Amino acid sequence: MDRAAAEGQPTGRLHGVPVLLKDVIDVAGHPTGFGSKAYAIGPAARNAPVIDRLEAEGAIILGKTTMVEFAVGSWGTNTVQGTPWNPSDATQHRVPGGSSSGAAVAVAAGFAPIAFGSDTGGSIRIPAALCGVVGYKPSFGLIPLQGAARHIHLVAAADVTPGIDNLGIHGFSPATGGRKPLSRPPNPSRAGTAPL
Repeated sequence: MDRAAAEGQPTGRLHGVPVLLKDVIDVAGHPTGFGSKAYAIGPAARNAPVIDRLEAEGAIILGKTTMVEFAVGSWGTNTVQGTPWNPSDATQHRVPGGSSSGAAVAVAAGFAPIAFGSDTGGSIRIPAALCGVVGYKPSFGLIPLQGAARHIHLVAAADVTPGIDNLGIHGFSPATGGRKPLSRPPNPSRAGTAPL
């Protein structure tokens, strides 16, 4: 990427920006586990279109973030994989909100400036509020849902049931330039991230 930019080749709008993904989004060659050890049924055959779009713009996919098991719950807890530590308090393990808990925690801890989550009834917005980052749920259909939550079928012959979920973004506020530095270095195991 750096060589291409140095040689004057066109770069994407997200050139070199690290991005994390909630574990409901398919990444080719990696399992999609839905925050559960029981549900990772093998590697995805192809990327979700949102990943192809991100990579076409130069984003670097770092890995997946933990989440509430099966994306059901707003506290952000996961008894199976562990609950990520809300970085707003370095001394007390506070709930991060859910179900996109790891995405909000990872952005708040400074692991990446952007993390993608999913939102049915607050799953991006609640953890963003509790972790002190921006959570954005775009209008339905702006981000393609194919390859996200591919195993949840409430309507036959549909990849994703429209209206069930919406992909969205956690990030730092451009107005404030992000959060204050943490009082101690973030611990990846507490942030709920896994490299690809």
